[in-house]
Amino acid sequence: MVAAASSPWITYGSITTTLLPNSYSNRLSTLLPTPSFSSKKKLALRWRVAQARSQVNRVQNEIAALDELRPQTLATEKRIKMLRVEAGKSESQIILLKSKQSKLGFPRRNNLLGTISKNLETFLASEQRSSSVLLNLLRTSSSPWSLLLSDTQSLLKMGTSPSLLSKTIQLKSSQRLIPHAAAIGEKLRGANDDDEERGDEDVTHSAPRTFKLTRRPAPRLASLAAASRAATLEQYAPGILIAVDGYLEFVEPHLDLILERLDVIEPHIPFVLKHLEVLAPHCGVLLSNIDRLLLFADDNGKYLDPLLPWVPFFVDKIDALSPHFILLRPHFKYVLPHFDVIAPSAERFKEKLDVSR
Repeated sequence: MVAAASSPWITYGSITTTLLPNSYSNRLSTLLPTPSFSSKKKLALRWRVAQARSQVNRVQNEIAALDELRPQTLATEKRIKMLRVEAGKSESQIILLKSKQSKLGFPRRNNLLGTISKNLETFLASEQRSSSVLLNLLRTSSSPWSLLLSDTQSLLKMGTSPSLLSKTIQLKSSQRLIPHAAAIGEKLRGANDDDEERGDEDVTHSAPRTFKLTRRPAPRLASLAAASRAATLEQYAPGILIAVDGYLEFVEPHLDLILERLDVIEPHIPFVLKHLEVLAPHCGVLLSNIDRLLLFADDNGKYLDPLLPWVPFFVDKIDALSPHFILLRPHFKYVLPHFDVIAPSAERFKEKLDVSR
């Protein structure tokens, strides 16, 4: 079932409240027309339909990408089956919501204008998943206006870069990035703030960090000169675009979650880009277990390369095994030399891991 989320009224109202002092936001609200209760109900129902349709589109995009994989693996088939169930639940939600609209006497939108309106609502629902990343940063920033100004300048610099534009347009599924543009700009801003702080350090070979299972890093609040950030972004973005070309179909359905967790993923981006052929088709499963998987990314990532060949084998078992990773991790240096023997029978051992408590 589609999770309940904010309507456009709530989302944009939150942004107004964030950017303006209470006195100004209250004055602004008096200038705007107050919608009737019926209008609010109509908007809320249509917004929920748009969210469900956006979810169906996301699932369909991932299914289409997985269907093209050859040969099909058991893990791929299992993932597709799960996605079809998820799409079915969202479609059921759409049917129920449309039935409710009909009972309330809302007019049907079968003409061209109605189709355009529905497509726009679905687009905004897709954009809202990623824009929530930006909104959270605005809420926690000590200077939200400066944040918006610097990000706008950076995005304008990106948009007028011929080299970056040409590489973006050449991507096979470049149009899928449009709903995520605002959040991508903000996250790239944050990544390049860190690059500037590290000085001349080679960011493509920086050592992975150590992460705790239950802690998520706070959003970055550092603010640097927009021109310097844009120059850094222009330097690295084309290379990343080339790397993801051909795999965007697998990545885009999960881009909102990637942007949300980019603070913990970012140190491992060089490894991910190097091994996209193995990792990208299983993006959804790996992201859903990202905190537990990152337990094996400490010690300068020394376990990443040995574990990489086992990703296709374990990907359909990760959901069952990952709760035990926190128990396995302290002993993994003893397990790794015998991994070729132990791994095929891993599911038989999972019930025995409690002995390490």
